[in-house]
Amino acid sequence: MDGGAKLIINTTPADATVTFSTGEISGNQTVVKKGTVVTYTVSKNGYYSTSGTVTVNSNQTLNVSLEQKYYNDGQIMYESASGGASTTLNLQTSGRYQVICIGGGGGAFQRHTNFLNNMAAGGSGAGFNCVFQLVKGNYVVNVGNGGAGIYSVPGGGQPSVGKATDGGNSRFGDSYAYGGGGGAVAPNSVITAGAGGATPKLSYSVISSTLNQAGNQGMTSTTKYTPAPGGAPLYGSYGKGGDAVTDASKVNGTAGYVKVIFLGK
Repeated sequence: MDGGAKLIINTTPADATVTFSTGEISGNQTVVKKGTVVTYTVSKNGYYSTSGTVTVNSNQTLNVSLEQKYYNDGQIMYESASGGASTTLNLQTSGRYQVICIGGGGGAFQRHTNFLNNMAAGGSGAGFNCVFQLVKGNYVVNVGNGGAGIYSVPGGGQPSVGKATDGGNSRFGDSYAYGGGGGAVAPNSVITAGAGGATPKLSYSVISSTLNQAGNQGMTSTTKYTPAPGGAPLYGSYGKGGDAVTDASKVNGTAGYVKVIFLGK
């Protein structure tokens, strides 16, 4: 082509496919009239395609490297509702990730006597459900434990005053969903419900969010046989506060939850 200029695309990997919007095309190169604007695309299965536009005024060569596609869009990278679970996720692709993170629920304190029940339910864990823009790298993940409750009856060997255990914090990297507080019974029958977990700490760029809030406070009761429900969970049944009821199996808080999903580049 008289007055023409050549554009060559060198690719990594070397067997990637190159397409051009115009010109006399041969493999990974095209010859066009000087001053022509050319759009090119480089693609290969298992890699993210890339495109660009260049004005070809003279012979030139571009080097284009494709990023390997490690995950499928919608792939679950991690999911657990086992309190105390811990791992480090090595995310090998930067992109959009949905992270659901719920703190553990606090335990309840239930003190039963022949005349009166002192019931202080646990608070529920805080939680977030966000889409983050994340860079590839390592992210620590923890699932908060449900707080241990106290079911105290005369002669049962449990303390008559004190505080149930707080729920554990759940974590994704440097973002946290805080656990709910444990219920407490103080001397002179002063009862305090467990507080909801504090508002989450979000440390990454948020693209969208459907949940980002503190947990719910538990309830109290001093009326015999009238239960005090634990703080309601924010997501599913995860991170619920322990119930202060006449059932020892329900005074413990529920463990938190963490789920991480790759949504794409």
